[in-house]
Amino acid sequence: MATVITALGYLEGSGFLTIINMIGDCIFYFMPFFLAVSAANRFKTNPYLAVALAAGLMHPTILNAAAQIAETGVNSIDFLGMPILLMKYSSSVIPIILNSQQ
Repeated sequence: MATVITALGYLEGSGFLTIINMIGDCIFYFMPFFLAVSAANRFKTNPYLAVALAAGLMHPTILNAAAQIAETGVNSIDFLGMPILLMKYSSSVIPIILNSQQ
């Protein structure tokens, strides 16, 4: 809907269009949380822990560092000897499912 409105030149830069874009992006941005609950239910594990793990992957520090890979060249951080890849997990599927299996 937002694409059609923008293509027609209506309400460009308006608050209405901003809200419509946010509504469209919400399901993709918060997909790891929905997926964590679904995977936890499927694998019969704790959904609260699965959501907490998804939240860790969605933390702004991880997302901001992932956005700066091109500038810094650093693509992972070390946590107790385990590398944590810096990438945007907001539209990811596999890492959340693997974390939900505990």
